[in-house]
Amino acid sequence: MSRRRLLVHLWVQVGLWIAIAIVLNHASAAWFGRVDLTADQRFSLSPVARSTVSSLDKPLLATVWFTEDLDPPYHGHRDALDDKLSELMARSGGKLQVRWRDPTGDEVAIAEAQAAGIQPITYTFRRWDRQEARQVWMGVSLVYGERQEVADGLVSPARMEYDLVRAIRAVTTPAEDRPVVGWLLGNGEPDLAAFPATEPLGQLRDQLRASYRLQAVAPGADGLPDDLDALLVVGPQREVPLPVQVHLDQFLVEGGAVAWFLSQHQPDYDGGVTREVRHGLHALLGHHGVQLGRDILLDRTSNERMTAPVAFRGQRVLAQVNHPLALVTTRLERDFAPVRDIRRVVAPFASPLQVSDSVAPDVVPEPWVLAGANAARAPAPVPLDPATLAQPLPGEDAAAATLVLGLSGRFRSFWVDRALPEELSDAELTLDGRPTRMVVGGSADMVANNPALVLNALDWLLEDAALVDIRTRGGGTPPLEAPSPEAALWLKVLMVGLPLSVVGLLFAWARRRSA
Repeated sequence: MSRRRLLVHLWVQVGLWIAIAIVLNHASAAWFGRVDLTADQRFSLSPVARSTVSSLDKPLLATVWFTEDLDPPYHGHRDALDDKLSELMARSGGKLQVRWRDPTGDEVAIAEAQAAGIQPITYTFRRWDRQEARQVWMGVSLVYGERQEVADGLVSPARMEYDLVRAIRAVTTPAEDRPVVGWLLGNGEPDLAAFPATEPLGQLRDQLRASYRLQAVAPGADGLPDDLDALLVVGPQREVPLPVQVHLDQFLVEGGAVAWFLSQHQPDYDGGVTREVRHGLHALLGHHGVQLGRDILLDRTSNERMTAPVAFRGQRVLAQVNHPLALVTTRLERDFAPVRDIRRVVAPFASPLQVSDSVAPDVVPEPWVLAGANAARAPAPVPLDPATLAQPLPGEDAAAATLVLGLSGRFRSFWVDRALPEELSDAELTLDGRPTRMVVGGSADMVANNPALVLNALDWLLEDAALVDIRTRGGGTPPLEAPSPEAALWLKVLMVGLPLSVVGLLFAWARRRSA
């Protein structure tokens, strides 16, 4: 072959390789291929994320307000967000459009970002020779037609996918089509509207509003609103009137989903002991399948900090200390989706739950959260002083306890063969239930301490399993449970005995060969 023909062939090959590279580059913008070996597939888009953007029927404009060249601990956040948005763009078929802006130091851009609902994050940056407070921007504003939504405060790469999908679903769903979630008031329950956004219940309120139409509910003579899809009953401090209990019963029987987070005990700092909470819901919940225990749970080895009276210079003062009554557990039944990826649950002033004998035959109970192996139950009241609680209490029992139960099925009315309150004596009741779900937690303080659990429970109640699956993706491997003493002994025997046995067998084999 002549030199000229060789050169022609060479240039043709170079041209073909360049064309292949261009085609592959364009194709890679639309199709992704990767192998994700993580247990929760944290580096791959979830099915709900893919379906959310692929179902867009008009352009969605995402403006990313992000500070460039961030220092630790935020130095990798921009790349993580860019990866997620690139994959979402590829799955959207061109409907998702993304633009990046850095408003840092630009007064006009800062005003635009704040008008879009994005707020700066203040953090303390430390170098070896100085320390300074900085304001950085890490948020995304979304515009879809006339609707707007934000995913702000993207400080956790593990939660970015959830935050983005939640915001996209919110902006693409008309407000009137969102599920309506009620928050019961009128019996001493905390009012979510009274809490600032910096406090845990205020943050929970804002998270609920991002996905649902949140509505305060104080039942009157007409009962609960007709448009409610789910109801949260959190921490009533006084007896719930019987007419209200009738309305709650009927809401459940007629197919409404209910989450009950109830405390049997609260701290009395003046008296230095716990006091009983008389909400009057024991009989109602017992009929529907959950027996509320009247004991209080404590754990001297696995607990959280809380305010408690302690001795200081001869006086009793309130201080933040690790306290046995603020128990922590990692014993979660991870076969159930709402708790599969939650690392731990904090349950202050918790009481044990038990499936009651009167549970309906077609109601299926699921124990989601169990107290730790070192937890104990004690008859109330108990002292608040942690030094006193360091020793066993009279009547203390180390029996196992359930903290959160999920139940699904058809619930039959509590008021079958029971006299109605006089105010509702003429009411027509639904006695046989429709399929629905119910969650019961043995601590009202659990709500403020475990927002992911509450949100997962609500998604489960409304049967939105997709959000349950992605909310805690990338949250890390759940902690290992400590084995029982018997299992630990066998593990030690195997760890020591098995290697020694192998060495002994090899030694015996070597001696036989040399004989």
